[in-house]
Amino acid sequence: MHYLAEMYGFVIKKTIYDSRSIQLYGSEQYGQDIPLMDDLSYFVNPDNSIFTHLQMEKFEKETRILNETGRGDQVGFFLLKL
Repeated sequence: MHYLAEMYGFVIKKTIYDSRSIQLYGSEQYGQDIPLMDDLSYFVNPDNSIFTHLQMEKFEKETRILNETGRGDQVGFFLLKL
């Protein structure tokens, strides 16, 4: 990203990692043949989900750690034109 920014006359001023827990529980659901929009999906129906409250808390905690360490799957860049 730094290369692209510089190529077009920008500098990266700030990077924010903002992954969400859906990256984790969504993958777990897919591994059990539960599509995102299925009635068993936490995304659609948390009360009917295969995950316990404690499992969801763990996904949230893992997501926070991934973001804090710059290893999440979503990132936002604030660019400044030089």
